[in-house]
Amino acid sequence: DHIETPEPKIESNKILSPEETVATPTPIEQSTPVLNTPKKGSTESKKKLKKIPNPKLPVGTVLSIEPWDGVPGQARKIRWNLTGKEGIYRYGGDGGRYDLAHVEVNEKCTRIKKRHPLPESAEQCASRHGFGAERTYSILLRLHSRGNKIVHDGEIERIHDGVLEWPDFGAGIRVECCFHCDGALAITEKELVFGSRDNGWEPRFGQPSFVPGSVMILSPVKATSLASVEDDYISGEDSQE
Repeated sequence: DHIETPEPKIESNKILSPEETVATPTPIEQSTPVLNTPKKGSTESKKKLKKIPNPKLPVGTVLSIEPWDGVPGQARKIRWNLTGKEGIYRYGGDGGRYDLAHVEVNEKCTRIKKRHPLPESAEQCASRHGFGAERTYSILLRLHSRGNKIVHDGEIERIHDGVLEWPDFGAGIRVECCFHCDGALAITEKELVFGSRDNGWEPRFGQPSFVPGSVMILSPVKATSLASVEDDYISGEDSQE
C-alpha cells in the first residue's frame, strides 16, 4: 500500500507537522471587549449625567434715571446683583449709545426670558421727523403799534412786542421784535401763547417740546420794487403787520 504524507502547513512563519493542531480564535474572541456599563437608574449613572449649573447672568436693578453730559434722561444708575456695586451707564447718551439692555430673566437669573428692543434715540427721532432738512413754513407776525426806542452803539433801535403764529404747528409764540437802523428785523421767541407745548415740535427743534429763545433775522431786499415797498413798510415808525 502506498501511504501519502500530507505536506507541512505554513502559518505565521511557523512550519507545522501533521501531528500538531492549531487553535484558531472564535468570532466571539475576536470581537471588541465589552465594558461593564452601569444600568439606567443607578447612582453611578446619575453622577455621570449630572449637568453643570449655568452661571448667573450679569444683571442689575435700575435705581434712578440720570443725565449724561448735561443731557437729562440719557443715563441709568444701576446696582449689580452679583457684586452689589453701583454705577452710571449710558442709555441713549453720546448720540444714541447704549451700554445696557432691558431684559427679563428667570428666578435663578441664569437665563434670559425676554429681551426688549432699545428705545429710539433723540437723534433717530429727530431724523425721522425731518429735523435739519430744508422746509418751508408760513408764519404770521402781529406787532403792537407802540414800541420803545433804545440806543445801542450810537444807533437808535425800536423794540416791539408781538405774537408770531405758526399755522403748521397750530401754535402762537410771544416774540420781541427789534428794528435795526439798517432795516433788518430780529425776532426773538419768548414763550408759547397757545398750542401744544410738549408735542409735535421735532421738525423745528429735534425734540417733541417747544424750546424758547430762537432768533430769526429778516434782512431787507432791494431786488424788486415790491421788496422796496415792503422794506419801507417794515422800517416805518409804529408799523404793523
